[in-house]
Amino acid sequence: MPINNNNSNFYYKSFDIDGVAKVPFKEPQEIKPKYLTVDRRKILEDIKRKEAIKEKKQRLSSILVQKLCKKHGKENYTVVSNVVNDFIKNREKLNADDLELLEKETLNAIKTRNNHLKSNYNNNNNKSNNQSESNYQNNNSNQVKLPPPPPGSEWKILQTYESIVGEEEKQKEIEISRKKKLDFKNNL
Repeated sequence: MPINNNNSNFYYKSFDIDGVAKVPFKEPQEIKPKYLTVDRRKILEDIKRKEAIKEKKQRLSSILVQKLCKKHGKENYTVVSNVVNDFIKNREKLNADDLELLEKETLNAIKTRNNHLKSNYNNNNNKSNNQSESNYQNNNSNQVKLPPPPPGSEWKILQTYESIVGEEEKQKEIEISRKKKLDFKNNL
């Protein structure tokens, strides 16, 4: 690094000993639009206020869902979250009476879901019993009765079925390739 006697103060002020330029740190400043009118400012403040309310409602709903799931069980998470989200959308402020009403609505929703699941299970069992009796009379074979899959797990069942079919196809391909290799060896 050459030393210049003329204006040497400038040279050493702008560069470090290692020859790296020094850049002063600037504090981040709030950017203000040049032409912010009163109407625009009101619109922006209204948007900020709505976003703050939305965040508060989201936090409140997550807290209520956690509390109710802890009380009624994690298996009822979807029912509880749907009831809480619908309840909070309709209300601007909540008090103790509203929380009691939310608790009652949640219990009713869980009971109706459980009753609906039981009735579907019973209907499916009745259908399968009728079918299995006719099959038993026709085929004289004993079939194992499996309960229907829980709701929402149809895709998992389809995926496992496809993976099993894929594995069986791979095994068939491996067997075919082994047979071809043995035939080739025997022909030599």
